[in-house]
Amino acid sequence: MSLYGSLIIRLREKTNPWLAPLRRMRMNCPIPIIISNNCWAGHVYRYYGWLPYPTPTVGLYFFADDYIRFLQRLEYYLQQPIRFITWQQSKYADTLKQRGETEVPIGMLDDVEIVFLHYHSQQEVLQKWERRKSRMDPRHIVVKLSEMNGCTYAHLKAFDALPFEHKFVFTKKPHPELHSAVYYKGYENSQQIDNDTTYFRRGINLRRFFLKMRE
Repeated sequence: MSLYGSLIIRLREKTNPWLAPLRRMRMNCPIPIIISNNCWAGHVYRYYGWLPYPTPTVGLYFFADDYIRFLQRLEYYLQQPIRFITWQQSKYADTLKQRGETEVPIGMLDDVEIVFLHYHSQQEVLQKWERRKSRMDPRHIVVKLSEMNGCTYAHLKAFDALPFEHKFVFTKKPHPELHSAVYYKGYENSQQIDNDTTYFRRGINLRRFFLKMRE
């Protein structure tokens, strides 16, 4: 992330406590239970002051293949206990080493791998995962993906076919044939969307999207 991007996030985090109540007043909708492939959900919750987190998928990320599998059997995987592996045991060991993430807790839900990027210990992972999972309300689930971490067009199509009423995927190019695609500008010539958290509202009107949950 660039220095400019870091400054934007720092400024937003400092002003969120003051501005979030005003944003919530304009929103006036159920708190969404965001299932996210990465840290995006945490930025949304802090922006609107929807705390404590009502979902376990914050402060972490999935590789695309694991995330699609997780969503295809969401209820099953949420019931599975987390077991931990070393970075050398990961399917993505080379990528983790390249990213300097060899000290990050890596958990498994059966055959789904999760990189708990912003957690300091396995104990913290277990405590927060279970606590946040217990707050989930299945009536208000929103599912989000971004074209990153090995995401291919096949993954985009598989996501588009998932039977969730409220879902969207940030894509680096327009995909009018995909009902859930949201064009995230700025990465047209890149391998993937490298950062969807600095400008987490790019391409989508979140207020309008969340308000549809009342209908």
